[in-house]
Amino acid sequence: MPLSLNKPMAAGLALAALLAGGYAGPAHADVKAGVDAWSQGDYAGAVREWEAPAAAGDPDALFNLAQAYRLGRGVPTDPARAEALYARAAADGHLQAADIYGLMLFEQGRREQALYTDQDNGIIFEASNQEEANAIRQKLLPLAREVNVALDDCGFVLCRGNIMAGNAELCLSTREWENRFDKMIREASPQNMTYKGIFFDIRSIWGDENLAVQLQRKVLEKARMDNAFQRIMADSALQNRPPLGGLFRNFTLASKGAEKDTLDLKVKGLAPITEGVRVLALSQGIEASNTLERIRQLVGRGIIERLDGDAYIEAYQFIQLLRMQQHQLQAEQGMAYSNRIYPDELNTLDRRILRESFRQAQRLQSSLAFRYQL
Repeated sequence: MPLSLNKPMAAGLALAALLAGGYAGPAHADVKAGVDAWSQGDYAGAVREWEAPAAAGDPDALFNLAQAYRLGRGVPTDPARAEALYARAAADGHLQAADIYGLMLFEQGRREQALYTDQDNGIIFEASNQEEANAIRQKLLPLAREVNVALDDCGFVLCRGNIMAGNAELCLSTREWENRFDKMIREASPQNMTYKGIFFDIRSIWGDENLAVQLQRKVLEKARMDNAFQRIMADSALQNRPPLGGLFRNFTLASKGAEKDTLDLKVKGLAPITEGVRVLALSQGIEASNTLERIRQLVGRGIIERLDGDAYIEAYQFIQLLRMQQHQLQAEQGMAYSNRIYPDELNTLDRRILRESFRQAQRLQSSLAFRYQL
């Protein structure tokens, strides 16, 4: 079976910037009244104002109500309800709703890679002994390599680190996978874990799901009980620092070469959040591999404060949204995909929100460093 090895913001600053309000007609008056109530902290009142125009199909009201359900402000958190509301608003031409709706679809089950991504996959199978495992592997590897090449032809580029099912070291029996994880945990160091964290984001994509599920549960239990391993993972997660520095927390940009005056949204923005949250999720034995779902479960268990969790989610989604918009623009212009952007090309508001998003990633890393005394 293939495995996929995916890789207070003013609590709500990004949300405040993304609320939609109208200024003409009765329905729009209700939408604006809801925005005013929201800005004053009356989230339940805002939801009441938006319910009627949303039921009537007002796209701004649908979008704002979706925001409320996504963050659990004035209503219980309900991602499925939020997604449905975003979809309705997007169908009526609401561009912000379309952006976030697309983002939510990518986020389901750690589908967080947007348009530009490489492959991270492997195969798990059952074998009664080593001889049988070797025989099965020799049969599977040619097919796995064909699939890797076919995925590359579809735009999912080959992994530079060869973390793919066509690699014999990633086409393993259940016992071999267990031994591999045991060794990974036992011999972990901040250096050799830099690229191995993704192995702990197991997700079954085809075949007998139970093989992947049982493997994941065994691995999670071992990781949950091993504080030394968690500390090493935390140290590794702190290697990618958000690109902020100086007295006024300005962006830290590349200073030379073709990348001059740019920053990497994935490595310096998303990775600090994804990797930090992964460590906390491992410490709790959380099975979810989606970053945002991990945050929600960590909030539910009291590991992350709710306002902090909301801020981390908002930061993550804003950075991911910028990344997806960049990839869409590159695709339309026939350019090679890149996660690097020129912050000076963003408008003033987006630069401010991006800076605050990076600050939330810094806060998450600071809390991780404190937790593990790093």
